[in-house]
Amino acid sequence: MTCQRHHIHQIRQISQIHRLRLQSLVHIPAGIPDARDGVPFANGIGRQATQVMTCRIDRLPIERGVVLRISGRIASADLELVRAAVDDGHVVALELTEVELVDREAVKLLASCEADGIELRHCPAYIREWVTLERES
Repeated sequence: MTCQRHHIHQIRQISQIHRLRLQSLVHIPAGIPDARDGVPFANGIGRQATQVMTCRIDRLPIERGVVLRISGRIASADLELVRAAVDDGHVVALELTEVELVDREAVKLLASCEADGIELRHCPAYIREWVTLERES
């Protein structure tokens, strides 16, 4: 249990460092939720815990439109958020350098985006291979 708390503490510290780094690059207005903000859920032991956001989407305007930089994990629960961001307008590329993990539904969405002409930039090799397999099936 103590080891688990130590790991959680380390993860929070890393998250805080990344947030500070991002704040130096992009102004994040007060009141905007970030990965440390979550919704309460029951953890099965009868205590309350906080569910942490699994992915982050940043909009980067460029001359031809918008690049969506996605970081973290893209899971089924995040697909509506990703779809809404893609459908929000003029998305020309998805920057996937910082994507750590995807599930099958996320791969289907990425394959669909690519088929619709949206570029998948800096896609990790395992995701690229999976997207290719999904498009061929």
